[in-house]
This record gives sequence, C-alpha cells and structure tokens, in this order.
Amino acid sequence: MEQRYIVAVELSGSQIKGALASVDADGTQRLPVVHGVAIEEQTGCVQYGRVQNLVQSAKTTSFVIQKLENLPAIKGSKIEYAYVALAGRSLGSMQTIAELTMPTEMEVTEEIVRRLYKEASKPVGPDRKALKVMPRKFMIDNQPVTNPVGAIGTRLRGEFTVVTCSVTNHRNMEMVIQDRTNITVMEYVVTPLAIADMVLTDEERQLGCVLVDIGFQTTTMAIYKDRALQYLVTLPIGSNNITQDIATGLTLPTERAEAAKRAQGNALPETAATGNPDYDRINSYVQARVGEIVANVTAHIGFAKYKPADLAAGFVLTGRGAKLKNFDRFVEKQSKMKVRMASVPATINLAAASASAADLVSLMAVVYRGASATHDPSCIEFDNMHVEQQTLNIDDQKPDTQVNTASAGGFVPFDDSHPDDNWDIDDEEAERRAALRRKEAEREAAKEAERRRIEAERKAAAEAAEAERKAREEADIKPEKPSRKPGIGTKIRIFVSDIFQKGAGEPDDQDLDDDA
Repeated sequence: MEQRYIVAVELSGSQIKGALASVDADGTQRLPVVHGVAIEEQTGCVQYGRVQNLVQSAKTTSFVIQKLENLPAIKGSKIEYAYVALAGRSLGSMQTIAELTMPTEMEVTEEIVRRLYKEASKPVGPDRKALKVMPRKFMIDNQPVTNPVGAIGTRLRGEFTVVTCSVTNHRNMEMVIQDRTNITVMEYVVTPLAIADMVLTDEERQLGCVLVDIGFQTTTMAIYKDRALQYLVTLPIGSNNITQDIATGLTLPTERAEAAKRAQGNALPETAATGNPDYDRINSYVQARVGEIVANVTAHIGFAKYKPADLAAGFVLTGRGAKLKNFDRFVEKQSKMKVRMASVPATINLAAASASAADLVSLMAVVYRGASATHDPSCIEFDNMHVEQQTLNIDDQKPDTQVNTASAGGFVPFDDSHPDDNWDIDDEEAERRAALRRKEAEREAAKEAERRRIEAERKAAAEAAEAERKAREEADIKPEKPSRKPGIGTKIRIFVSDIFQKGAGEPDDQDLDDDA
C-alpha cells in the first residue's frame, strides 16, 4: 500500500522539533505511524513561541529537517512540505457575532455560510491574523439550528470564537520555514486546537472542560462547552519559571536547577521533616510558582464568564510542566474540580520516537492533524529509485495490522465533517492553498510521467528478451563439438622404436606437437 508521509515542525521556547510519520495514502488506515523524531535544543531564537532570531531559527530548523531526511524510511529523498505548529504568547481568542439578511425566504447554501464566517472575522484588528473561526451557535430566524446549510429562512445569525495570532509572528514564522529552509507550509496548525482534537472526548467537550497545556515558557488554556471552543488564552508563565526560581534561590546553574526540580520537585511536598534542607527549599519555590500558575488559570475561567460548576468534566492537563510530581493533585485541591492527565494516545505508534510521549504531545497533535487531512499530498518528494520501487511493488505492499481505536481513552476516529475546516479560509489562505494544489498537480504529473517511463522501459526490455528467445528457438542453434583429428592443434604421443639408438639421458618416449 502506498504511504502518505506527514512532516510536523514545532518551534518552541526550549527546542525545535520535527517528526516524520505516515498513513495509508488511500485513507484506509489513518492512524499515524511515527518513523522518527528530531529534536534540537535552542536558546533565545524563539521566546514564548515568538521568533526572535530569523537566522538562528532557520539554521536550527534546517538541522531538524536534515535529520528527518536521513531517517531510513525516506533516506535519499527530500522533504517538500510540512505542517507547522502555531502556539505561544501571541495566540488568543475573541467572541464575535455575525448576521446576514436575505432579500426573501430562501435556502441557506454553503456559499452563504462562508460569507457569514468572513463577516465573523472582520472585527479582528490589523495587527492580528484570524487563524480559525470556530462556530458556537447558529440561528435561522431566531430558531437555533445545528447545521444551517439547507435550512430555509430570511435571517442567518452565528456566534463564533475567532482564534488569532500576531501578524508579525506569523510573518516571521513564514520567513523561517518557507523563505530560509525552502519548505512549503502545508498548513499552520493551531497547537491547542490540535491537542484538543487528539485528547478530548466528546463527553468532555459537551459537559465543559478546561484543557491546560503547561509548556516551557507558556501555559495555554482552552475552554470547551456544548461541543464548541468558548475561550482560548496563552499565559506567559511555564515550567521554566520554576527552574529559574530554584536557580536564583539556591544559586545554581540552570542545568542543575532543572535536574533538581525533576528529581525532587513536588507540588505537594511531604509535611514531615525530611532531613534534607535542599528538598524543603526547592519545594518552597515549586509550590509558590505552581500556585501562581493555577491561580492564573482559575482566574481566566472567571474572565471567560464561567464557574467551576459549569465545567463538569473539569481539567485535562498536558505538557512537560504537568509531569511535575503531584501537579494534578495540587490543581484538584486548589480548584475543587476533577482533573485528568492526558498524553499521546496509545493508538499513535511511537515505537521509533526518541523522546517520551509526555514530551511530544504538542508535536504529535500536529502529526494527528496532518493525518486527518486526507486530501493533502505527501510531504516527501521521492527520488527515481523510490518511484521505481513503488511501481514494481505497489501491489505487494500490505497495510499494517488494524488498530482498535476504541481502546484509547479520549481518542476518537478522525471526523472530516468539521465545517470550520472548510469555511473559515480567508482570501490569502485560499490563494496559498490553491498554489499548493497547483504545485502538487505538477508534481503528480511529473511522478506519473516518470512511472510511465519506467514502465515503458520495463515493457520494452521484456519484449526484446522475448523476441531474442523466440529467434533462438526458431534458429535451433546448437553448439559445435570441437574437432579431435590429428594435425589440428592436438597433441599426439609418439613412442620411439627400439631400432633407434638411445642417447644418454634421452627419454623412452616424447611428446611432439604435430603443429611444430
């Protein structure tokens, strides 16, 4: 079975990461198999999810791409496209309302709904870029409807959550990926939304929950209720703040402070005397900073005009920062809400990954998003050897063993019917995707021409071999036996008669060559 390869790239505050995965090209098996992960540490070129140094960011990203291109699954081939994570402090959301009035009672078409989405994104300011327009509620003539397409009425109203980012940061990201590493962006993936798609259950979305991703420098929270995104915000505080507090308070290098936090950090330290003054001092800083993170998160629940009782499914925690010992229990104690830890679903094959699942949640969410985009092309440009191998063996390849998706908590099969994936595209994004389609059509035409050339050469070689075989059969060519008659290069043994007198030392007989 031919594979569609997915490349995911994430530029975060501590690392630049990349992943290579694959799914079946025909969509029969859409659970991604990860072939490898590449991670490069970085300091300073990306801060709080914002690109600060174009040159260093591009250089480190190129290293990551090179590592992926050297993986055995695609070695010798080139990465053409990538799904790029968008996260960090510049992410935010705003709620908007849009209305359209029809001249007479008529059917609501997809084109009318697209116009409504565009109206919903208009309040976004000039320094912000609308990334996703997420519907919360539709109404036709003041009557609520789940799907407005096909409904009949005179007035269409929609309530939306618009996810935005800084125009400057979006442009800088594009300069790093497309202009300096020559990788075409398949899609900018809003990381918290992709994580939600990967780890939240339908019940959690319906009842109401708070998804919290605690990263290196930032904490992102997304509130879901009635199956829709209601609120999204990124806070400029993360697990690195704990590390820096320990480093400053104990006068330690950052590396030792990070190691101490991981080894001894506890959000709910033991009350009994431990006999270890470093343990107590470390966790005094841990508790203070964890308390600040949780206080900010719970405050924003109020800013979104919700109460804990409105969000019956409670908290869903992800990210490296959430791995701190007893962090989940601390959140539960402070908020009086249910808490669940989430990670990469077991149905995503991470056998070839070099890092733990908890450290790869955001990157795998981007992979998950790429796997769900079944109509997108493969991210890899294969060389002629790969094309020839695919041509020779395409019928011999078998899909991997089917995976039971129901076994993974919070993981559901992909749903291609999300309207926001199709209707919230602005003119710039529509042109970008059209250019992608044109480029992919040209690439597919070239691949098809190469396959046909290979097939024609194979056919011509087979026909030539068959013609030669038939010619030999018709001529009935048989090999001649060599002549053994004397005088034609053969040796004859001549025995010397007794009538000749033998000289001293002469042999009784001799070999003569009759050619001599």
